[in-house]
Amino acid sequence: MADTNSDIEKEKKIDEEAEVAKPVDSESVEEEREGWGKKIEFLLCCVGYAVGVGNVLRFPYLCYENGGGAFLIPYFLCMIFCGIPLIALEFAIGQYWQKGPTVVFLHLCPLLSGIGYCMIMISFLVSTYYISLLVWVLYYLFSSFGNPLPWLTCDNPWNTPNCVVYNRSNPNLTGTSPSEEFLNEKVLNMTSSPSEIGIVKWDLVLLLLLSWIIIYFCSFKGVQWTGKVVYFTATFPYLVLIILFIRGLTLEGAGDGLYFYLSPKFELLRSIDVWKKAGTQIFYSLGIGFGSLIAYSSYNKRDNNVIKDAVGLALINCGTSFFAGFAIFSMMGHMSRKLNVPVERVVAEGPGLAFIIYPAGLATLPAAQFWSVLFFFMLITLALDSQFGMVESVATGIEDAFAKHLRGKKPLTVGVLCVVQFLFSIACVTQGGIYIYYIFDSYSGSTALILAVAVESLTISWIYGVNRMARNIEIMKGSPVWFGWKIFWAVITPGFMIVIFVYSIIDYAPLKYGGKRYPWWGDFIGWVMTGLCIISIIIPGLVLLIREKGTLKEVKR
Repeated sequence: MADTNSDIEKEKKIDEEAEVAKPVDSESVEEEREGWGKKIEFLLCCVGYAVGVGNVLRFPYLCYENGGGAFLIPYFLCMIFCGIPLIALEFAIGQYWQKGPTVVFLHLCPLLSGIGYCMIMISFLVSTYYISLLVWVLYYLFSSFGNPLPWLTCDNPWNTPNCVVYNRSNPNLTGTSPSEEFLNEKVLNMTSSPSEIGIVKWDLVLLLLLSWIIIYFCSFKGVQWTGKVVYFTATFPYLVLIILFIRGLTLEGAGDGLYFYLSPKFELLRSIDVWKKAGTQIFYSLGIGFGSLIAYSSYNKRDNNVIKDAVGLALINCGTSFFAGFAIFSMMGHMSRKLNVPVERVVAEGPGLAFIIYPAGLATLPAAQFWSVLFFFMLITLALDSQFGMVESVATGIEDAFAKHLRGKKPLTVGVLCVVQFLFSIACVTQGGIYIYYIFDSYSGSTALILAVAVESLTISWIYGVNRMARNIEIMKGSPVWFGWKIFWAVITPGFMIVIFVYSIIDYAPLKYGGKRYPWWGDFIGWVMTGLCIISIIIPGLVLLIREKGTLKEVKR
């Protein structure tokens, strides 16, 4: 909402005295801008966006792989030293200038205004492949109404001669489980190697179309509409997690799984790779660097306490990840007891945990269809909220960048965006779609994202300046910023981001999926996506240098 003239004049006077950069044009502050109906809608959207499928599935696996309960030490330290400070910065710049990512960096440093374009490029690329998760989950949801569940037996048309039903009496048999074959042979119908893309799976294309239609109708009216949708989509997963947690504790062998989940292996903390994984998980799961948090906060009132919101969001996000581990590993313990094998032989990473192991565990319970429907419907709500956030980031960024032409045309902007992304995402529903998915995930969702946040952190802290940023926050929340925040923003957080980026370059290895090496074009496409994000940072600054007169120092400011 627009401020009164007296308030604006008072703030301008304070800003001039403190040398706080103000928007370069009056439109940035004084124009009418839609806002959240209620504060709770903003918080729910942020929680729904940040808490995604990775919190429920990837975090428990990382704990298992990287020291069990000991992994919580680097995880929560990274949340404190990196996650919370970066969320606070993104909330602050979006709320202060009340603009999306393509405009706020023009105020922070015109020569690096391309950071905002880089963010919406990342959101565009990630949401293009992330929608595949929603497609697969929808497939499983509809299949969950079958009796028996289709991933329970080996007598289906898609099963191969290698299919084996494991149980307590034959735990040492070799072969593929029914749930694994359902995913690979029925849902994905995978090709044999990353070099073969195969044909388009039209059943998945229809689900892809349905997914984008749902996204459109939940986003086309902006935050006024999305803010109502998240009352359900952001809260329902917690209800299901509590139900699954209670049910899991009652299962035979649940204690074995929980012991395996929490048992600390402190010796693994000596490896820098464990710390890198903890930082990357915090960084990715909180949704920093996509521009979504900036876009959401831009619809806040300017007197909102961004520091309080940042701390709250980080604690909720990380707490959800930790709690989800109990629900997941209680089921893993039950599976290990059922199959009479150690828990480590039951655990599977990422998609395998969601689409192979956990569904197989649910199939062993009474009323298996009910538990399966509940689990996959929860995953749908988790995926939807994250997808909303990325679509909102791109739409808000485009609208703000071309305000004269697109202001007030949100349905058109979102509609065109969804159509374009639908066409791009068809590549992920081919027979080789899982390989395409992994290329996008490895580059646009990792390398490019780390680079964007590293540059973002340095720009705000060292070019714009932590003192000026702290003064902006003080104006908004009405009280001074704790000195410790400046230390985080100026030294600890940028240093942490640089270490992660450098290590990710040193640790680079050609792409593989399931031990199979990608052809040359796999890494080439990945580096093209990374290059697009880098170019998005550079080009706006070059255009500004060409168009504007004066010295480099004058243009920079």
